[in-house]
Amino acid sequence: MMGFKRLIVLVGVVILLQSPLWAAHLTEGFSGIKWGTPIETLSNFKEVGSRGEISYYVNPDVLHTIGGFEVPQVIYGFYAKRLFAVYAQIDSLEVYARIKNELQSHYGIPKVVYGGTGQPEVNRWKSGQIKIKLKTDDSLRKIKVAIYYTPLSDKVNEAGEEKFRESEIKFLPIERDKEPLRLPLLEF
Repeated sequence: MMGFKRLIVLVGVVILLQSPLWAAHLTEGFSGIKWGTPIETLSNFKEVGSRGEISYYVNPDVLHTIGGFEVPQVIYGFYAKRLFAVYAQIDSLEVYARIKNELQSHYGIPKVVYGGTGQPEVNRWKSGQIKIKLKTDDSLRKIKVAIYYTPLSDKVNEAGEEKFRESEIKFLPIERDKEPLRLPLLEF
């Protein structure tokens, strides 16, 4: 019994030591790309839409994962050709629950916006220069994570751009005979 208690304490300490690293990862950038990185310096990115000074890209050579689950769509947003946002489409309630719990454990209780049915629709966190939104529709059929780098995103109408991205941008499929590199979107 005493060994079990020590194991629980040890696991807790390891989790606490890893938490700032995970949080630092998102505050520095996304998937190894620093916030504000110029699009010209990134290879294999394909433009999927644009409006004014905002362009959206995908990297068909990379398949992101969250907790071992594949994320079907990750779109990178660039304002004035610099990375300001990342959007990920989530297809699993299990992944949604894991992301929400992980974000809550690192960033605290979110600000919540409720939908027409009284269910939480948007969970929001802010940490340093990033804002995170975890959004669902009333039926939980569409689940999205958006991460914004505020020094650039504050110059953009986020709500207008989200609406444009959701209605106008179509995701490019991965090439048939090409195996994409798998990268963890969020690792916990």
